Amino acid sequence: MFDGNTVEYRSFTQAFVNLIESLRQSSTKRLYYLEQYTREDVKDVARSCHHLQPEEGYVEARRLLLRKFGDQYRSAFAYESKALAWPQVEPEDGSALGKFPIFLVSCKNPLGSSLYTSKFEQPGNLQKLVFKVLFSMRERWWCSANDIMELQSRPVKFEDLVAFIDREARIPTNPVFGNISSFVQSGSGSARRPLQ
Repeated sequence: MFDGNTVEYRSFTQAFVNLIESLRQSSTKRLYYLEQYTREDVKDVARSCHHLQPEEGYVEARRLLLRKFGDQYRSAFAYESKALAWPQVEPEDGSALGKFPIFLVSCKNPLGSSLYTSKFEQPGNLQKLVFKVLFSMRERWWCSANDIMELQSRPVKFEDLVAFIDREARIPTNPVFGNISSFVQSGSGSARRPLQ
């Protein structure tokens, strides 16, 4: 179901094309399916095209939906707003740390061919995203970003940050070395403070 959420538009249209349109059904059936799998304002757009000739109605409904919900600028803005509103990852919250890179990849992939990917690559936006992770990760990011700028002589890109956070989020869940919060035993068997 598509309710007009711009972030979901591309996924919806790909699913609709693959599951409905590819069955070579008539344009009339496609238009009715389009109305059936939409809600609210989107449903009204599809419904408004029933008064046109069948071929023209379905094409017009898809055109109107693309214009209203699939515009690249609106899409980039919606992803940017959602990313900047993402909550800060709290210490010891492995679940939140694991979700953040998945979300960032879900922003990066649809915007890969967009003209507006640069919205994410503005230094202010990159900084705001970096401040959502733990301070220790931020310190490592500063080194990584500096290496990109100085050694590779290029600006830092959104995909650099996504790759970095994805790597950093996998480290604490490493099956062998991920748990460093347990106590280290000394030679005499007495417990010492955890390593920091």
